[in-house]
Amino acid sequence: MPGLCTKLKIPSEIQKAATEIALDAVDKDLVPGLYPITVTAAAIYIASQASSIKKTQKEIAKKAGIVVPTLNRAYKLMNPSAEGIVPPEL
Repeated sequence: MPGLCTKLKIPSEIQKAATEIALDAVDKDLVPGLYPITVTAAAIYIASQASSIKKTQKEIAKKAGIVVPTLNRAYKLMNPSAEGIVPPEL
């Protein structure tokens, strides 16, 4: 997570939120069978969209070395529960 956030110039508070989102998604079994980088990318996308620093799926996918449809699939799996997993401080 830190390496990808650094590449995307994501501040530490969004990185922290993305980490919480990714861990919560895994704990709740929202993303079974997905690679960790995919879950990480989707968590960063969700956290960035909830903050003032918006990153596109395309930007995140490119830096993560995945394709947009892969990121989008993880996002769709995680998004219905996003309200319960996005930290309120964002």
